[in-house]
Amino acid sequence: GYNMEGEEDGGTHDGAQLTDSIMVISLDQETGDTAMLSLPRDLKASPTCTATGKINEVYWCNNMEGDNEQAGVDALMAEVSDILDIDIQYYAHVNWGSLVQIVDALGGITVTVDEDIDDYYRYEAGGTYTMGGEEALWLARIRHGTAHGDFTRSASQQKILIGIKDKILASQLGIPELLNLFDTLSNNLKVNFS
Repeated sequence: GYNMEGEEDGGTHDGAQLTDSIMVISLDQETGDTAMLSLPRDLKASPTCTATGKINEVYWCNNMEGDNEQAGVDALMAEVSDILDIDIQYYAHVNWGSLVQIVDALGGITVTVDEDIDDYYRYEAGGTYTMGGEEALWLARIRHGTAHGDFTRSASQQKILIGIKDKILASQLGIPELLNLFDTLSNNLKVNFS
C-alpha cells in the first residue's frame, strides 16, 4: 500500500501484506559491485498458511494481524535463504508511497524498457521514458499487458531502482533535497541495518 498499513484510495489494499516484490541485492563492500535478483511472487515456498503455498504469502502468514512485523520478516528471510542457499543478513521493507515520494523528490527518473508494455501507460521496447513518482509506481506494478507478466514487473522494478541510483549520482543534491529524501525514507522504510 501507500503506507505500512496498506492504505490505498481511501481503503486498504486487499493484498497489502503480501510481498509481491521480493528482491535480493548483494553488495560487495570492497569493490562496490552490486547484483540484483528478483524472486517471482508465485514461487512455491515451504508450507504457508494457504493452499497456494506461494512465497509472497510467507510474510503475511507470519504477521496476519499486522502486529508482529519481525516474525513476518524473519520467516521471509529464512525462506529466501533456504531457496537460494545463501545467508540473508539484512532486509529493507519499502511501501508504494515511498517509491512515489522518492522519485518525485528527485524530480523524476529515466527508465529504458526492454519490451512493449500496453496497460494504463504504453511503452515501446527500447524506449527511454522520464517519469514521476506515480508513473514509476505504475511501471513497478504492471504485469498485465506484457509478454512476460511478473517477470516483466520484476525487470521494471530493477530498472526503477537503477534509475533512482543514477539520478542520485547525477544530481548535485543540496541539503534540502537530501533532508527531504531522508524524511521520506524514515517514514516509509523499515530496515535492520544502520
